[in-house]
This record gives sequence, C-alpha cells and structure tokens, in this order.
Amino acid sequence: MSENLYQIYRPNTFDKMVGQEIILKDLRKRAENNNFPQVILLEGYTGTGKTTLQKIISKSILCKSKDEKGNPCNMCTECKVVDNETISNFYYERNASNLGVEDLRQLEELSTKKSLSSAKARVFVIDELQEIATSRTQKNILKLLERPLKDTFFILGTMDGNKIDKAIKARCVLYKLQPLSVPEVVKYLMYICKEENILLDTTEKKQVIISLADTCMGSLRQAISNLERVIYSDLWFVKDLNDELSIISNENLNEMINQLLQGDINLLNNKITDDILKRMKFLLNIIFKLENGLELNTWQKQQISGIKKCNINNIEYTISQLNELNKFPYLPSDVIEFQLIDIINHNKSVNTLNSLSEEKPQQVVKERQGRR
Repeated sequence: MSENLYQIYRPNTFDKMVGQEIILKDLRKRAENNNFPQVILLEGYTGTGKTTLQKIISKSILCKSKDEKGNPCNMCTECKVVDNETISNFYYERNASNLGVEDLRQLEELSTKKSLSSAKARVFVIDELQEIATSRTQKNILKLLERPLKDTFFILGTMDGNKIDKAIKARCVLYKLQPLSVPEVVKYLMYICKEENILLDTTEKKQVIISLADTCMGSLRQAISNLERVIYSDLWFVKDLNDELSIISNENLNEMINQLLQGDINLLNNKITDDILKRMKFLLNIIFKLENGLELNTWQKQQISGIKKCNINNIEYTISQLNELNKFPYLPSDVIEFQLIDIINHNKSVNTLNSLSEEKPQQVVKERQGRR
C-alpha cells in the first residue's frame, strides 16, 4: 500500500523537526548525553508533532549508531522496529483508549521482566492519555511510573494535560508543543512541493500554499493532508479550496463566529461543514479561556484577532450546543443547520434583552428630565 505525503515526509530526526525550537534544543542535549528522563509527557494539539517526536525520542534512546548530535541512524534494527511499529521485546506502543486491565498487567510484567534482547533499553509509548476513561486506569499507569526501573523509559502523549492525573504529571518531564506558525508551515509545504517536482510558478499557486498554512490551525499534518488533495485534484486556485475542501481563511472564520455569537441568521449563507464546526469550536474555547482570565500566547491571540467582544453567556451556550453535535457519528447538513439556528435564536434573544436593559435606565433619566 502506498504511503501518503505525511508519512513520506514525517521527520525522522531532531534536525528535521518543524518548529518547537526550545524543546528540540533540550532534547538534542539529552540525546547527545544519553540523559533522557525515565518518564516524558508530550502535550500539544493534534498535528503539532507529538507522535513524530515520540518516535524520534524512542529511536534516540534505543539506537546504537547515533550521530554526534544525538540523531538516530534510522537504519539499525532498533530504529526500524520503532518506525515500522514491529512487535518486539524492547519497544511497545499503545493507545490509551485501548488499554484495559489485562493490557496494563501485561505492560507491568514486561517492564519488570528481564529482557532477552540485545537492545540497550526498553521504551513504552502510551499515546492519547486523555482518552483514559477511569481514574482507576490512570492509577494503574501511575504504579508503572513509580517503579525505578533501570534502562526503562515511558513516553506519554496527550492533547489535554488538564485531564491527566496530577500524580502522573508530577513524575513526568513535561514538554508542551506549540501550534506551528504560518511561516513554518509554508516553508515545509514548499519543501514538499520541491521534492515532488511541483512548480509553484504562479502567484495563485503560492497563495494556495499560504491559505493551507493559514487554515490548518497550527497542525502540520492537516496542512500536508490538504496539500495532497490539492496536488492530486489539481486545486490550484484559492476558490477551489473553499468549494472542494471547505477550507476558509481565518479572517472569514472569525467573521462567521461573530455572526454566530451576535445571532445573525446570515451565517447560514455559508457552507458549514463538520471540519469548519471543529475549527469554530476550537476558537470559541480559546475565547472562553480568555474571558475567564487565562493568559493567551501569541499564536492564540492571532487566531481570534477578528472576533468581537461578546456576552460570555453566549459563548458558553454556543460551545455547549456545538458539543451536543458530538453525539452524532455522522453530521448531515440539516442537523448542523438546525443546531446553528437554535444557537442563533438564543444569542439574538440574549443580545436583545441586554440591549433593552441598557436602554431602560437611559429612558428613565430622560423621562425625569422631561418632568422637570
């Protein structure tokens, strides 16, 4: 089966990673000195490089032929086992959502049993840790991490650190991956185009690349997936991105959120897909955090720069109602429209009531002045 572009161009050394400069500086130094912590927790939005970094760190721990910068050779048996996710007795990769009691017992047994392999260490990777349903399961994982096991390393991954048990986090060295900037994504997309012999010989083609980077929410994986569709479907006009892929600019997305929060029915003149809803929810959550006093980073501020000040109750109601759509395995357009109309009507009513309550005191003052 042929690989997709993201698999082909997935970075396989620290030097090829995109963004995350401060984190990479730390990890390179650890790789050079063979001084990785026993438990690493990688936190970040989808597509920011968690899985890629998990593999590179694993290879750097296991590889016997690293270069002077600590980069894995990607040629030895250990490196190939990690890259190909081959069953072995020194590298184990699990998704937390699939971990049951028996799986955890097996991991505990494997981590304590003497290894018969020639590998110099053992690495356990547990991804999507936020998906663990019960606190009991997290406590079982905690038991694994509490044991001082020689030459045994755990690399954990999560999209939401708030859902991770504090006791687990206390035993980890945490690395928070940031969404990639537009210039970082543009540079890598142009590199892929060059490698694929695709000429970006018109202004329109270059603008398509910029649009892909601008609308990927800092996710390199999403940008590359969309680039692959552009290449194979020959969608080299910005208008095509909206018509065929439902990709809209961040500026337009901000305006659509303004319409939703203000209760403007004209929002429904837009073609709103499941992917666009996910982007809207993502930005609404950033706004909600800001309204509750959370300090935003530069990237987050840029994403919501065009969204107007709004009643926090409208924001909270909108997020809760959009989350209701998660119950549907498939979202037809009429279900999306029905929910959006409900949100629009609610927000419009709230805004109208707020407007009347602000006008009433002014009207009372005018009436009193008239009596005088």
